[in-house]
Amino acid sequence: MSNPVTSFKMPNISSGQYFYITLSIIIFIVLLLFSWVANRLSLKTRSCNKLNIYWPSLTNTTYFLNPINNTSEPTVKANSGFGRDTSNNKLINYHVKSAYNCCCGDGYKNNFVALCALEKCIANGCRFLDFEIYSYNNEPIIAASTANSNYIKETYNSLLLEEVLITIKEKAFNLTSTNCANDPLILNFRVMSTNLAMLKKMGDLIEKCLDDADGVFTLEPRKEETLIFMQMEELYRKVIIICEFNPLPSIIDTNADLSKLKDYVNLKAKGLNCNTFRYNQIASKKGSVSFIESTKTKYTIVLPNLDNSVINFDPTLSFDTGCQAICMKHQNMDNNLLGYNALFKAKQNYSWFKKSRTELLNIDIPAVPDTTGLGVNPYGH
Repeated sequence: MSNPVTSFKMPNISSGQYFYITLSIIIFIVLLLFSWVANRLSLKTRSCNKLNIYWPSLTNTTYFLNPINNTSEPTVKANSGFGRDTSNNKLINYHVKSAYNCCCGDGYKNNFVALCALEKCIANGCRFLDFEIYSYNNEPIIAASTANSNYIKETYNSLLLEEVLITIKEKAFNLTSTNCANDPLILNFRVMSTNLAMLKKMGDLIEKCLDDADGVFTLEPRKEETLIFMQMEELYRKVIIICEFNPLPSIIDTNADLSKLKDYVNLKAKGLNCNTFRYNQIASKKGSVSFIESTKTKYTIVLPNLDNSVINFDPTLSFDTGCQAICMKHQNMDNNLLGYNALFKAKQNYSWFKKSRTELLNIDIPAVPDTTGLGVNPYGH
């Protein structure tokens, strides 16, 4: 009986057939590569189209009335709940509608940053805008990453800080771009660099783009404890800048070349008067009394966990413990974001509302818009 292994013979294939088989395999691989590249390159456009479906029109309402003339004081609407109570209407006593990595149109790794995402956050009434800043060729750029590192940028592209600040200047206080143009705006810069040249340039760009707005808005000069205990009505069309410098929080205090940037920073994100936490850190506190007490005297920022998922965390615990800026992933409209938006809508549709014990379960939550035809994954990557 013959051995099946030794008796097996390769079929007779001519050299011409080998050529065509090899050519077919190469063509298949090339087409597959082109398909993947085309899919990646179209991701930015598809993400912007998705956001247009999520936010087809302006949302939220300003609580400020326009001044009657240039010399009159801005006033708040009679039914706004702000009133003139000097004991309660302080910045620290309000939740603000907040957006995490607001230039991201989708995930934070192998994806794109785009101005359309920032514009939609502004149109959606977000008055706390969070950004991740890196250094590239001594230029401050906006990008994103799932790594807590100054040296790893995981988005395919980046945006110049200058073009982002120009967009903020043109859109955030423009009544055609947002219903909340009269409201204060908080910019939260998470700076992932210790490059002094880049940081100096950052101060120059803030001066160039935001410090000469022809009276449309003004940079708030007050800082730290004085700032967070300001009356809300004093913040009409004001810009507040919060910065976190990784890994050297005191870098602007120890370098004279950064004096301009230091002058523009109102609040350190991790300092005596402000805390910044990831959601898992908030969850681990389990609503402790000591933590709730701390949010009464320190401005508290909540960021999502550091990962590539665009699924939003449940913000209930953060609201209940008094955190002021609860940053959501507005790149993905899921039930947690819908509930978050519905909560602000229930509070007279303002982008700010006074802190209190809040239950999200009693709020009607609309259905998630259908974006399946756009080829985007609503649950991340």
